[in-house]
Amino acid sequence: MNYDVIIIGAGPAGIYSSIILKRGIPIQNVEENISVGIIEKGLIGGFTRYAHIQISKQWSFSGSNLISNLYNEAKNLNVHFHSNEEVTNIEKICNDKFLIKTNSKIFTARFVILANGIFSTPESLNSNKVLIGLHNAKFMIEDIKEKGWKKIILYGSYKKSLKDLKKELEEYKYLEKIKIIVEPLGSYEKKFLDLSIPNEMMSNFDGIVIDYNSYKILNSSTPKINIPELKEDLGFIYTNEFCETNISGLYAVGTNSNIITGIPICLSTAQIASLDIGRKINKVIISEPTGRFPWFPREADWNNSWLNILKKQRK
Repeated sequence: MNYDVIIIGAGPAGIYSSIILKRGIPIQNVEENISVGIIEKGLIGGFTRYAHIQISKQWSFSGSNLISNLYNEAKNLNVHFHSNEEVTNIEKICNDKFLIKTNSKIFTARFVILANGIFSTPESLNSNKVLIGLHNAKFMIEDIKEKGWKKIILYGSYKKSLKDLKKELEEYKYLEKIKIIVEPLGSYEKKFLDLSIPNEMMSNFDGIVIDYNSYKILNSSTPKINIPELKEDLGFIYTNEFCETNISGLYAVGTNSNIITGIPICLSTAQIASLDIGRKINKVIISEPTGRFPWFPREADWNNSWLNILKKQRK
């Protein structure tokens, strides 16, 4: 299957990227003639499905509602969703084409947007045996008490974070047993809930606490995709101002390329990357003849734009 743009991941960054690519600026009503496909290995929405997003003291909203609205808009814009497909390999095969392999299909695209997040198995949070540890040890203990758990597995990507959290939890003298399991960075044999926890081990424990902090330090999602020559550090991808990686045509948005997590960074980077890609595909559109991106300069050469002038001033 061939697309103009393939997006890896159907969280807020991935879905919003597809909407911008299809519609351009939000006030447009004309659908762009850009073919977009989204590949998602698990549940649409990822972590965001389980979140209540607090933007300010008086403004918050449900993550599941956000995902539902974005998904419905993308479907109405004829974005193609490919669910239960795990991307294993992305390779640039010529100047303007990428080859994307999944567990069962092969895709090609002119551009690729990585929106794979930082945690590779968010669907495990559907289980009543799993808690996501978003806060400090005090709040985690309260959540664990509500579950009635006494024996837990601490699961995450970064060993030091897990060890520090275990020590803090032990200070409350509530838990009888805490075992640390570090998720392998590369591919691994999937076991309980697709985690690297043996099924037989779960009979000795009440539940699993996912240490979200460890994934903010060491991204476990990106290393599971083979992308030759991609520049990254601890699983976090290097990009330029327009979210493009060191591989021309390959972009990274959301939490996989930023130390800041949350909906605002997901939506802002998705918008920047998609507008940049859209301008490269269609410099002129039906509903905005003067150019697709009023927020960006109209010069064909970025070296003549205000962004580079500001860069020179910063030096």
